[in-house]
Amino acid sequence: MVDDSMKLQIHYKEIHPAHILAMEQSGIELIAEEEVFVKLLDYKDSWISNYGRAVSYYNGRYSFTRKKVNKDGEICYQLSRNVFDGRNWVWKKQVIEAWKLVVKEFIVNHDIANNICCWHKGNNKEDTYYRHLYPLNQYQYDAVRRYYEETRDDSEAYILDIMNSVNYRPDGWEPSHMRKSMFGIGYLGC
Repeated sequence: MVDDSMKLQIHYKEIHPAHILAMEQSGIELIAEEEVFVKLLDYKDSWISNYGRAVSYYNGRYSFTRKKVNKDGEICYQLSRNVFDGRNWVWKKQVIEAWKLVVKEFIVNHDIANNICCWHKGNNKEDTYYRHLYPLNQYQYDAVRRYYEETRDDSEAYILDIMNSVNYRPDGWEPSHMRKSMFGIGYLGC
């Protein structure tokens, strides 16, 4: 039985001020007053904004990271990520979707292991503004996409209904794991 305490809601992360890029120092022009760039801790001298724009620091200056579009139409960036090669930590260039960076830094993702897809408001994959992104598992994404294609409705209320429906949960999902049993805040998870 799913009770109200187990229903997912959209929550956004509170950003620690030390992780925010000082705009007067960077020389980067904001596209909106509320735009903020947050340091990507696993990536070398890189920041992502809540609008999905990436900035890198190289040769003494900040500049926008060139974006690419992958075969699925998603905006991607090539960044140097700190990875363990079996013996040492090394910088390795990796291509990553902008939405993954934005979700990681700005949105509470309730199921990191299974939420491998992202619905962009209006199915506009060029829109990477954090309030227009919804991390979903494959079943949820497929349901939202089908419904959107039929009705053009992708309201947050509908997406939350899909996110909370047991019909679209990943295999092995157990509702008791989502009960807020850790001091009324945390939960065991999947």
